[in-house]
Amino acid sequence: MHIKPLKNYKAYVLRQNHRSHSSANNNSFLNDVDIKSYANDYNFLDIGCRNPVVLSRLYEMGFKNVYGMDIGENATLHWKNLPFIDNLKKCDIHDGIPFDLTFNMIMISHVLEHLFDPVLCIKLIKDKLVQNGYAYCIVPLETTEKIYIDDTDDHPNPHYVTFINNNDHKNFWIENGFIVLNDFSNVTESKLLLQKI
Repeated sequence: MHIKPLKNYKAYVLRQNHRSHSSANNNSFLNDVDIKSYANDYNFLDIGCRNPVVLSRLYEMGFKNVYGMDIGENATLHWKNLPFIDNLKKCDIHDGIPFDLTFNMIMISHVLEHLFDPVLCIKLIKDKLVQNGYAYCIVPLETTEKIYIDDTDDHPNPHYVTFINNNDHKNFWIENGFIVLNDFSNVTESKLLLQKI
């Protein structure tokens, strides 16, 4: 087994097996957050915006400061003809956030669990948020049994971070400088609106 706990919460780093997540989560942010309460000049960043549905919708609603980044090989195929294409970068979060500005809101949906260094990612997010800025994060919840079943030696990507319950995901953010403003979680996903402190 290659399971290694991270700090005081039960987030596990393990070998990644074949995992895929539904793109149905693309609109969770817009469904969960009271977007009408945000100023039109807010800067939004979507980390992992291969298919920038949320950014496109925000842009249509009048939020013109939308930015995104994704490491995926096919990411740029989804970005053609977008009016904000110059605000999208193909890059790895581990190399930093490649925009010379701060953000009011950073979204990260089904990305955190795939990172080699999730703690570094949270630090980068915190550094790029304005004072009292917001983060919105979705991660899948796994059972302990599934963690052990999916822990194999034959997949080339050696890391996968998983949480087995919502409280552990909350504690991960709390221990890294955030407070939980709202919890929209369900039995399969932990969905949190957070604020930098």
